[in-house]
Amino acid sequence: MKKMICAILALTISMTALPVFASDLSVVMIDNSSEALANSVSLDDMQLGTSYPIDGYAKVQPLEFAYYDFFAQFGEKEDYGCFRNADFRRDHVGSYSDSRLEYQSWRFNDASWMESGDSAQFAWLAMDITNLQKSAVDFSEEISVKVVYQDDYEFVGWVRQIDTDLINKETSDCGVSRNVGEKTDYPNTIVLNPEKMHAVDMLYTGHYVIGCTLPNSVFEDSKSPLRIEISLGGNDLTYNIIK
Repeated sequence: MKKMICAILALTISMTALPVFASDLSVVMIDNSSEALANSVSLDDMQLGTSYPIDGYAKVQPLEFAYYDFFAQFGEKEDYGCFRNADFRRDHVGSYSDSRLEYQSWRFNDASWMESGDSAQFAWLAMDITNLQKSAVDFSEEISVKVVYQDDYEFVGWVRQIDTDLINKETSDCGVSRNVGEKTDYPNTIVLNPEKMHAVDMLYTGHYVIGCTLPNSVFEDSKSPLRIEISLGGNDLTYNIIK
């Protein structure tokens, strides 16, 4: 299948916490004009807040959908310590607002902002996956994502994992907080670096983000059909953004 890459964003993760772009977060369109689309054989209209058991494999629960301009991601060094001095943090912030400093990745030694850029948005579907198998499973290796627009255009998606044990401990130590229900253009969490995503033990729940980088023309169209199609261990799942 030929892929047409519409934009390539450079990845620059460093301890200076500068805004960066990851290659898998680029807008990537799928060309399937010469191929038949695979038919969905499983859950074709998942609803937020509803659990969907896949017998003997997993239980899936989509939690939240939103569009974001940027999100925080840990780096590869696994240095989850906090900046101890506010002035030192400000030296690394540059021109960014105090609200971003207060709530997110600037408080960590090894974390950066992942930016969608001026011409795109991140589609962000938070999803819990409970492992019903009798051994640990790295669901991040069993997930593939695409977003279908107008039943015709397809974009390659991506997946990230959230370690809530780490986040809850470290954000508490660093004083990260936000009022419940407050609306911002970024999520109130920090995702793991893709290289650090890990398996989920049996009967434990993994926390994931099913995402895709979409052009503004798609994001701004509030009428045309738009859906996220997820392949999870050979099971086809669909979340309809716009039906």
